[in-house]
Amino acid sequence: MKTFFATAALLLVCLSLSVRPARCQIAGGPYLGQSLPGVIPEPFAQAILPTSSPAITFTPEGLECFFQYLSPDFESWLMTTREAGGTWPDPDTVTFSGPLDSRPRLTPDGNRLLFISQREIPGYPGTHLWYSDRVETGWEEPVPMGSPVKEHVIDCASAALNGNLYYSDEGLNNAKIYLSRLLNGNYTEPELLGDSIHISDWAGTPFISPDESYLLFCAGAAFSPGDLYISYRKPDQTWTTAVSLSDTINTGDDEALPFVSGDGQLLFFTRNGIVFWMAKPGIVTGISGKNEPVMTTRLDQNFPNPFSETTAIAFTLSRRDHVTLTIHDMLKKRVALLVSGMMPAGKNEVTFNAGDLPAGMYECVLTTQNMVLTRKMICTR
Repeated sequence: MKTFFATAALLLVCLSLSVRPARCQIAGGPYLGQSLPGVIPEPFAQAILPTSSPAITFTPEGLECFFQYLSPDFESWLMTTREAGGTWPDPDTVTFSGPLDSRPRLTPDGNRLLFISQREIPGYPGTHLWYSDRVETGWEEPVPMGSPVKEHVIDCASAALNGNLYYSDEGLNNAKIYLSRLLNGNYTEPELLGDSIHISDWAGTPFISPDESYLLFCAGAAFSPGDLYISYRKPDQTWTTAVSLSDTINTGDDEALPFVSGDGQLLFFTRNGIVFWMAKPGIVTGISGKNEPVMTTRLDQNFPNPFSETTAIAFTLSRRDHVTLTIHDMLKKRVALLVSGMMPAGKNEVTFNAGDLPAGMYECVLTTQNMVLTRKMICTR
């Protein structure tokens, strides 16, 4: 039954591409035989992946793929394909996967598959971290991660080369990112990462680099879509203050689930549930000699959002620039001018008072000499 649903989903994708040749034979080469992208994100393997495939991971050489398939009735399966004989077979359901599995992540050596599942664990309701190890005959039957990780309700996990686990715990309110170290074959009590990571209301879907030099994750304000952020580990084992990735990645839609290829050259992520990819240099490796992030111009989500009277609007400039910061209603009429003039490089923040404006959706617009950035805002009364 699982294979039927997965195969049917792939067939529907092929049939929907009526203006292109049906593709049941996938060309060989790393990353599903796709031509490598440039520095602008582009959808990944749309003619191959099902329409709903919210997470993807590859072995270090890019020749084996695992991804999540989300069915129309919101059942979630793990699917896989591996290059063989110069072609990629059609993706099929992972042998052990059931309709409660999601968000696969391979460890850096490609020999353990981590995933999230709602499979029943007596005494531990919710979504937990499971794993399966590679053996000569394929993959072992999966088991849940043991204590103390098992006590956490996890929505995504990533492992470093030394086995240390970084994961997001859904928590009682907002997701936070934790670290559990692997010492002498056992995982330590999870440590909540600090304020330099949790700079907004919530943080989730982490990806840790194999050497733990940087952490990619999704974060956002309450009721807002997620953006991708990066933080670098300093020599004293603390983390730099997280900064958002470039505006070619963070668009105001929901960006999440970052993953970097084993060779460190490609960045994968999802945008509104669709897998995108791009060349990574200059995005993740753009750091100074002091191991600090390179600033990019960005407009942050206002906080709080929604708001009733006042809200803070922060924006970062990569250099000193002439900017305007305006508020518009949904008819594109300007209702407030907050900034007009030269502003210094770095982070700037202003407060917006809604005054007598009616409740509703508004748009904050930051205009520089080279770009226009927008964010939706919700005013309540």
